[in-house]
Amino acid sequence: MVGWRETLKRLLFAAAAVALTACSALSPQTTRPPLDSAALTAAVGASGQPVSNVKAFTAEHDVNHLLGRPNQYVAKVSWDDSRLANGGQGTIEVFASVEDLRARQKYTQAISDSAGARSQYIVPNEERLALMRLPHQLTPEQAEAYKGWFASL
Repeated sequence: MVGWRETLKRLLFAAAAVALTACSALSPQTTRPPLDSAALTAAVGASGQPVSNVKAFTAEHDVNHLLGRPNQYVAKVSWDDSRLANGGQGTIEVFASVEDLRARQKYTQAISDSAGARSQYIVPNEERLALMRLPHQLTPEQAEAYKGWFASL
């Protein structure tokens, strides 16, 4: 025979489980769809930044020959910032895993750190599995505007 305390514990546990299930069923989904080349192209174009020549890459046209290869990015878009006369180009790469993103970030950061005047702003967005690279010719304020937009992507 179960005592009244044990019965009460079981009832409270069951009520809590029902309440949690109901709350999770009512809460909105916060997961956004994965980024692909089409979504990135549209997002960059609608970013409010002074972009032109937005280009989505394919495996055949990726000059790095990394798109779609094992442990590399699965989508890539680049654009020109119209404020930069020398064709300063921004790039966003999307990865299948956070490990691949971090490996690419580490690699590109090492190159940027040794590049002097050709260094880049390198900005990860782990939630979206994306890495943005911006030309060093952008002022810190201009880069911050891109970073704010990228964080909200």
